[in-house]
Amino acid sequence: MKVSAGALLGASLLLGFEAAQAFQVRPAVSVSNRLSSTSRLSASFTDVSTDTLGIDEAFIHFPHKDIDGPSVVNLCLDAMAENNKPIKNAGLEVCWNFSSDRCRAAQGGSFEHFVDFAANPVFGVMIEAQKYEVLNVGSIIAGTQTRGPMQTVLTDVYPAGADAETKPRTFLWTLQRERRPPRQDCWLVHECILKDNAYSQTI
Repeated sequence: MKVSAGALLGASLLLGFEAAQAFQVRPAVSVSNRLSSTSRLSASFTDVSTDTLGIDEAFIHFPHKDIDGPSVVNLCLDAMAENNKPIKNAGLEVCWNFSSDRCRAAQGGSFEHFVDFAANPVFGVMIEAQKYEVLNVGSIIAGTQTRGPMQTVLTDVYPAGADAETKPRTFLWTLQRERRPPRQDCWLVHECILKDNAYSQTI
């Protein structure tokens, strides 16, 4: 799938001129051709305690400085694809754990409000999704005196029950590395919006 220059420009405006310079198109990679984030982390941290890895007893992931921005997106999408494993709304809990304070405030400020928000027909596409593809991983944009480094990830998501004729929904994820404790140096989701809405949010 090719991403039009106009769509990328609209998405880039979300991060300003510096993001427009850093955003580069890369070939689409199907999730079916890669090892899941959960499996990668499990393999990489076999001998590390759960406190260090950033998961609770039910294997719900939490931010950790060793998890980079694109892996955060993979973790969130993988978790939402099996939202009720190992417990109800575990996938949404992963997304909540990796959401920045600004992102949380925009969704009502509590996990309960976020669960209600996730039921909307746009965001809800990612719940129990059939598959997703990473279309683009943007370059890391250097931090400033007022914010940490930022990065964008563009994904296509195919809803549950999708067939050969089903068109995916494209989401633009904006991630930012936190500057303040207790999640200092962790990559968090700053914003996740439908690509179709990118233009309207920059006007």
